[in-house]
Amino acid sequence: IPIRIGEFHLQAIHIHQQVKFSYTNGNDVEKEYEVEPVAVMYKWYHWYLLCYYPRYEDYRIFKLIRMGEISLTGQKNSKEHMVGEAKRKWEQSEKKQKIIRVKLACKSNIKIRCKEYLNGTIVEEFDNGDFLYEIDVPENEHFWFGTVLALGAQVKVIEPPGLIDRICMNCNEILKQYEEV
Repeated sequence: IPIRIGEFHLQAIHIHQQVKFSYTNGNDVEKEYEVEPVAVMYKWYHWYLLCYYPRYEDYRIFKLIRMGEISLTGQKNSKEHMVGEAKRKWEQSEKKQKIIRVKLACKSNIKIRCKEYLNGTIVEEFDNGDFLYEIDVPENEHFWFGTVLALGAQVKVIEPPGLIDRICMNCNEILKQYEEV
């Protein structure tokens, strides 16, 4: 029975039934999944499905907006899932991701945006209000990277060097597109 995302948590989670769906990851690769939904949670400015993935006997999250062709499988969940325990286990597995420390030189007028969107620490503040800011982020997560780019000339990456190269490469590719016009 196909269901819409809006009905997803009300139906599949409450009746403890497995679901299947197609999912497009951040690298634009689409795969099929069959999981046991546990909860819907709001994190990083998006809604996610926290679920148990029986194939790997582990908890995972999937961004709801990237899910398609969602349907109930007719299979009951393999076990009872406690939301708090599932979140803790997922957070433990998330710690295994490669995290990088990014150091930014920021203009004073973006302080509140850095705190709100980048969730880091001011490590030094200067007399004019400009500041150095550090964030620890998953290396391949797109949200923080896009936020840094969106801050434009108000922020400059100081380290790591590989991130500076990545930003320069992206900016050069964007400029080339406009040179062709």
